[in-house]
Amino acid sequence: MNLSFLNKEIAPFNLYKVLWKFVLLILRIILIVIVVFISSLFTILQGGFLSDLAVTPWWLKAQRESQTYFAKLNGHRYQAGPLDFAAKDENAWGYYNRATQWVFSLDGEDQDVIDPHLYDHHKTTFADTERVVKRYARAFAIWDSGTACRYCAIPADYEKGFARGIPDYIGLQHLAELALVYAGFEILKGDTQKAAEIYAKVLKMGADVGGGEEAIIGQMVGVVIARKTETALKTNLNSFNFEAIVTLKKNLHQIESNWPRFDTALDAEGRSYLLPSSTGWDGRNLFEGFQMTYPWGQSRPIYIQIFLRISYSLLSWKRGFSGRLTAIATSRRVVDLAKRLRTVPKRDWDGIRPVLVKADTELERDARHWDITVIPVANFNRMDQRIYEALITLRVIEGGLRLREYKLKKGKFPDDMKSFLASDTSYYDLADSKPLRFLPDSTGQTIRLYSIGMNLKDDKGESDLGYLAEKGKDDIWVEVK
Repeated sequence: MNLSFLNKEIAPFNLYKVLWKFVLLILRIILIVIVVFISSLFTILQGGFLSDLAVTPWWLKAQRESQTYFAKLNGHRYQAGPLDFAAKDENAWGYYNRATQWVFSLDGEDQDVIDPHLYDHHKTTFADTERVVKRYARAFAIWDSGTACRYCAIPADYEKGFARGIPDYIGLQHLAELALVYAGFEILKGDTQKAAEIYAKVLKMGADVGGGEEAIIGQMVGVVIARKTETALKTNLNSFNFEAIVTLKKNLHQIESNWPRFDTALDAEGRSYLLPSSTGWDGRNLFEGFQMTYPWGQSRPIYIQIFLRISYSLLSWKRGFSGRLTAIATSRRVVDLAKRLRTVPKRDWDGIRPVLVKADTELERDARHWDITVIPVANFNRMDQRIYEALITLRVIEGGLRLREYKLKKGKFPDDMKSFLASDTSYYDLADSKPLRFLPDSTGQTIRLYSIGMNLKDDKGESDLGYLAEKGKDDIWVEVK
């Protein structure tokens, strides 16, 4: 047997050489991945840039249409309705704006007096209430002049887009709270007629703020003012005499019937997305403003700008990585929702709700597919719901005033309550356009008048704590004695 191979010299195993080759292979793979990644990003950015250039005529046309739309709004005037106390053909905003300058010094001691009147957490003394009313007498006088104006027009530089100035909404809310304290003070004095006038005027201011410019944020503040006023009205409804009830019933109905429409503000919101001041060259500014990825008003470092541009292009993948097409699609989504709301034939919550449910379903679907157009519109449907909740509450209060007016006139409640509630459609439930429901107490001296609320279910006049409790009992009610 030939065993000569045993005498051959075997080359030693070079561990360092093998490891070096392995490291080079890994580095080569990493380099290839980086090159492919950077090339892909560059291709995406280049594709998005070319797509933006390709749609330039369409983009410029859409921006011109938005500019034309807002040019027509420069003469916008909102009227809360033909109210008994609105006699001056002037702009209420000038007075409201001046009055807020007198309440900037609202301190904690004043707030301790305001809160009980708004939320009834605890009682406040007559002396404390009188002190606050006297302290802000000048603000009340200016505010009262504003409520006597027939229309409200808030100056708005619509062409500046998101950079336009915002009114002092905090001051307006403080002004409304102080006015509600003023109304409560008049009730303590026994002058319910004066209190009724003040409550109606606070509601008018809420409507003026919501409708004085076509803006979602203004409507949000208007609803907040309305909700606080409604809380006070429900608490004090049975304190009003016959003349005060007549004053309230008529004016509240006018304000509720002419409350600013949400769809028109939504339409303006959607069209503002295409203003040059809102979008920039390619529409990216629109989404940077909503995402707030960097402190507002500060210049972004170059690496942040590159990152935002890349992420924006990636999130625009459904539209050829084009930021312009994505901005147009976002505007169209909001404007189309406004159009659907505007064309609902039945203006009660039962008619509006299916439109919002469908819109929510579309938002959830598109969010799962990383569609960036859902970013600006996530809370719009909830906002419309809050507006309707406030309007339904106002309608219930109007119905309660009507019922109390009948009792003060006749000395008792109607014998046939169902026929009474069904006799005037202008007092029907705004939830489903049917007569308001009622429940008498065991003595028959108190009637709970209620709406079926936002869930459109008759919960027998009961409601869980908290707003918008759609999954629980949410009847909206007032008790009439």
